[in-house]
Formats: sequence, structure tokens, C-alpha cells
Amino acid sequence: MADELAAVFQSLGLHSRTHPHLHALYFEYPAIGLVPDSSPMSLRSEPPYGVTHREEPQLDKYELDANSLEFFHRFHVKENPYTISHEHELVNAIQHAATQAGKSTLEVVPVIDEDTADEAYLFRLTTISHNEEIRHVFQYTEDSSTWQDLMHSRDAAPWMIILADLMERASERAYFHVQQRLEAYGYITYEKLEWNTQPVKTFNELLAVNMRRIERVNEYEYLTPLQYLWKQSTKTIPVRLPCEHDTETTLHHIASFTKQQCIDACCVECGERIMSHKDIEHGHHSLERRRRERDRVDQLLWTRVEQEDNYAGFYINITGLSLVKAL
Repeated sequence: MADELAAVFQSLGLHSRTHPHLHALYFEYPAIGLVPDSSPMSLRSEPPYGVTHREEPQLDKYELDANSLEFFHRFHVKENPYTISHEHELVNAIQHAATQAGKSTLEVVPVIDEDTADEAYLFRLTTISHNEEIRHVFQYTEDSSTWQDLMHSRDAAPWMIILADLMERASERAYFHVQQRLEAYGYITYEKLEWNTQPVKTFNELLAVNMRRIERVNEYEYLTPLQYLWKQSTKTIPVRLPCEHDTETTLHHIASFTKQQCIDACCVECGERIMSHKDIEHGHHSLERRRRERDRVDQLLWTRVEQEDNYAGFYINITGLSLVKAL
């Protein structure tokens, strides 16, 4: 639903060609045409964000046309806050273009140098003025880690957030946009993705597995999963944290933590967070998968209720159990 709403709002037609006070920045990813034919650079595969925690998106679930898969950001020229030069050359070029009414297209492609194994992004920014008289083309290359840090910095501009969603295929609409581009260039079988392979875990379980028992010979043995130890939950367990400091806890104590408490849990000696960034992402993905599963079950239950609607005069045959579950 969120993907469909985003598509609708981005396709509402306030394009720069019809409005003298707007500058529209369109994104195309991956722009495979930017990869030079005679060079050691080749297209680099970047899997969708959280691919091992997500189900593969199905296009037939959405009513999306070609325009719905466009990604763009609109700058209001009169209210454009980006008047101060940015230290990054490409960002500065975009901010400068957005001071005038018109349209820009930012093409991006991830590449790898097969000789050096260096990873980078190639960019091409094409800008056309509102009256389509002035045309400017700007090309740029940036190493992968620097650009990722820039997109995810706290002061990232709104257009960067949209671009990050597209480049990481974090939304299903972004995934469809990239698939459309790969198909256009004949790269549809380019990727072999493993969807939804990671187990669903609560934040409490993810916190627990970061605490290693130290009362046994094998100090690297992980705690037994919480669900099998509820009856022993009040037993004090000496554990070693990822920072190698020792402490004591109980499963009952860990199980009582809220999501945020699990995320914030840290060593009392050094202050290092117990859960890694990867663990926290795993927890958020698990929550999303549970939400989707609940939505799927709700939909199935309401479908069953509709199928049991047998009108016999004024009599409707709906089993109480189906109705209660649906509610």
C-alpha cells in the first residue's frame, strides 16, 4: 500500500514543463548505458536492501504503469534552500541546477573495476531549462563507500533519501524500477537473489545470542533459544559480551526488555552496545515480516467470511469462529 501511495503522489503531474517555478530531478538506476564499452569497468550487482529477510515482490499485486515507476524530486525554485555551495561536486551541481526552473535527469550505475576490484558509481546529470533552450551535461565518478556515507548522513537532502531508496531497492516500487531497467538492457537474468532465507527472530532473542555462556568448558556456546528455557528463566547465568567483558543476567530479565531496551542495551563497564547494527536490522526486518504475515492472515480470514455469505431469504450463514478471527 505504501508503494502504491508513493507512486500516486509522485505521478500527480506537477512537472517542470508546465510550471515555471519548479525544477524536477528524475532518477534512472541502473543507467547501464553509462558503462564504457572498452574499459575494465563492468556492471556491479548490488542486492536489494534486506533481501534475505524479504519476500520477492510480485508486480501483479499492484496496479502500476510506467509513470508509477518514476522516481523524482521537485524543487520549488522560489523556496529552494540549497543556495550554499556544497563540498561535494555532484551535490553542488544538483543544487545549482535546482535554482532555475527546468528538468534534470540523474543517471547512476554501480560498477567494479575488474583490474583493481575497486567499486564505484558513475553519474551523469543532464539539465534542461524550463524553456528547453539551455542544456548542461555533468559527469562524475565516486567511490562506493564515500557515496553511501553521503546518502546516509544525517544532513542528507530529501532528494538523496529518494535516491537511496531507489539504489538500495528498499521499497517494492524501487525494485520494480530496477527490474524494468535491467529488462530494457537485457540483464533480466543478471542477478541470482536469495529472498527470505533468514529466520524470524525477536529483538530479545537477538540480544540473547550475543551473550555467551562462560560457565561451561566451551565458552563460545551460545545461549539456548529463549522459547526452550522459559522454565529456567530466573536462573542467573554468567555470560561474556561481544566486548569480552563478563556479566550476569537471567533469561527472564532479557525477555522483559522492550524493543528499544534491547537496542540500547550496553556493557556497564565500557558502554559498548551489545547488539550489532546487523542484529538491529534483522530485528526490524523480522517485525516487518510478522506484520505482513498478520495482514496476509487477516485478508484470508475476511475472504473466508465473504465466501460463507449464503443469503437464504434474510439468513446469512457466517461461522462465529471466522468472524471472531477476522475481527
